[in-house]
Amino acid sequence: MSALYRQCLLLVFAGIALASCRNPLKEHLNNKGIQNRFSPMLGSVGDFDNPRESRHKLFSLYDELRLAFANDDFSAIKPVTVSITAQLELLRKTDRSNAGELAAINQSLPGFEVVDTEAKRQAFGFFSEAVVALHKKTKGVEMDLYHCPMAKGYGYWLQPKGTTLSNPYMGLRMQKCGSLVEQN
Repeated sequence: MSALYRQCLLLVFAGIALASCRNPLKEHLNNKGIQNRFSPMLGSVGDFDNPRESRHKLFSLYDELRLAFANDDFSAIKPVTVSITAQLELLRKTDRSNAGELAAINQSLPGFEVVDTEAKRQAFGFFSEAVVALHKKTKGVEMDLYHCPMAKGYGYWLQPKGTTLSNPYMGLRMQKCGSLVEQN
């Protein structure tokens, strides 16, 4: 076999290998349908190498977590926080201008490991405060800021523009408690 023929075969096999590479985070998000809520803003899931797109994914995951709390679906918290952790890893590599905000978000995640549901809701407050700070700085996704006067601690949260009020701090017992503070 000639050297040129071997090089051509090597290039063909390398191209096949690259084309068949998997992106586990992309597959997880697609399987969960997470991109659908923000699809007008995001388009397809993409390759996560764009900081703006990666932040949009983070805001989408934030909304998944908010909805889990609003609907008292505590079994959904762990899988979403795992996805958030993976998304933060991608952002740390591509979005250095928001390193402080991303670090604050990351530092708030261990609070979701507690067993007590009220403590989990307070942990959501710390998490939400960090995500709101990132959102205010980057202004990429159209999300409105709400406040619950009855929440212990921070009491603010974001949700996609035009969606029905659903309070993550009170859950199903008072899901409509809260008021719009700022439209974005």
